Amino acid sequence: QGSNEVFVLTNTGGAFVSSVGFAVGTHPSSAAIADFNRDGKPDIAVANEGSNDVTLLLRNASGSFNAVTVHTVGQRPLSIAAGDFNGDSNIDVATANFDSSNVSILLGDGAGGFGPASGYPVGANPLVVAQGDLNGDGRQDLVTAAVGSGGVAVLLNNGTGAFGVNASFTVGTQPISAAVGDFNRDGGLDIAVANYGSNNVSILRRAQPTGFLAAKSLASGGTKPASIAVADLNGDGSLDVAVANSGSNSVSVFLGDGAGGFGAPTTLDTGFDQPVAIVAARLNGDARPDLAVVNEGAEQVTVLLGTDGGFSQGGAFKVGKSPFAIAAADVTGDGNTDLLVVNAQSNDLSILAGDGTGRFSAATTIGVGARPLALAVGDLNRDGRLDVVVADGGADRLTVLLGGANGSLTKAADARTGSQPRAIAIGDFNGDGKPDVAVANQGASTLSILIGDGTGVFGAPTAIGTAAGPSAVVAADFNGDGKLDLAIVSQGAGTVTVLLGHGDGTFGTTP
Repeated sequence: QGSNEVFVLTNTGGAFVSSVGFAVGTHPSSAAIADFNRDGKPDIAVANEGSNDVTLLLRNASGSFNAVTVHTVGQRPLSIAAGDFNGDSNIDVATANFDSSNVSILLGDGAGGFGPASGYPVGANPLVVAQGDLNGDGRQDLVTAAVGSGGVAVLLNNGTGAFGVNASFTVGTQPISAAVGDFNRDGGLDIAVANYGSNNVSILRRAQPTGFLAAKSLASGGTKPASIAVADLNGDGSLDVAVANSGSNSVSVFLGDGAGGFGAPTTLDTGFDQPVAIVAARLNGDARPDLAVVNEGAEQVTVLLGTDGGFSQGGAFKVGKSPFAIAAADVTGDGNTDLLVVNAQSNDLSILAGDGTGRFSAATTIGVGARPLALAVGDLNRDGRLDVVVADGGADRLTVLLGGANGSLTKAADARTGSQPRAIAIGDFNGDGKPDVAVANQGASTLSILIGDGTGVFGAPTAIGTAAGPSAVVAADFNGDGKLDLAIVSQGAGTVTVLLGHGDGTFGTTP
């Protein structure tokens, strides 16, 4: 780096002889060897971290090298890789840029020239970039290791020299629940996952503008974490995480630092009996989010009211047999948040009407299909009242309940799903202004997309294959293009897969 030169060591039969120095840019940091002008001779591309560019040294007939025009890349390139990224048989270049936290792609013309650089954001401060066919499609993909964020980003090649970010990410063992939020306040949505089998929580931070960094793990503070919720629980402007631990009869609260990190969990272990679901919502009308926890063993919901110092017990409220999932919404239309719980053994929905103080009435019960395992709330028929969709895991169907006057819910036409529907997300996936539904089918290992007609009726499902045993699905705009995407948690595979929405009701795995 001191002389801003590159030296070539020639092998002379076991000993190496150094050449004279070849001038390059400021503070050269990395080099790649390839035939960039297709003359059959190896050339050298050098990343210069001080001048933020790449110098190409073309080998000449005498065995020496001629320096050619430098090519601007990102800030402080520390690593360089060469390969044919767009399938035209010409060698291209990729650099990992430490200060701009991105990867630059220079597409070669086969004569030693390159087009302008394209940038792809990755994790903070990437140290190295490497290439290889990572998904078996015959194209050279890229992987970077980022010291600032402690993650690995995979850039999948679309075959034209453009790259999308890997859509499938390994988390813990038996991931079972997920929630989203902007944990590092960078404007992008991150994902938190509860891993039932490994007793931990995985945090997937979004790599702007698309994709996610490798998961970071947090010990759950209990055993068999079954459900996860995200909210600003202590009012400091940073999102926190709460986890229901069904094995240890506890709830763990992780306070976020606003930079993507979390403190050690605070464990609440009073008043729980096999907690299997948790939701965060304002239940008593103050400014702090509260928690409602479903206890499968006691067949009741425990309410925890947020206070300046944490949480206080707000009471326990009976529901049906084997309660399994919960949602919080004002379905009665009185301005107070209600709690809705599906009960897997009694095959019904319990509605606990809130009074605005954190107290709830005795449950009202509505029968649904066999073995309900999930529910979602939204205005499906666009009448200004909230409706409810229930996933009937034993019937392979959705029960649709339309909201009416005075908080009533009336059954509409059922909708078909795949085998063992386990989770639901509501959103306008095709951009027509009408709510649609995505269903994770655990038995079939598929995702069903059901397009709504705006009256509470849904068309035949379109199936998308997933990894083994999908257990949760979340709808959000992960890549900031204004179209809803889906994140699918697969319990059997231990992965989270992100499907980017095209805005027409279809989804793909790369941008």
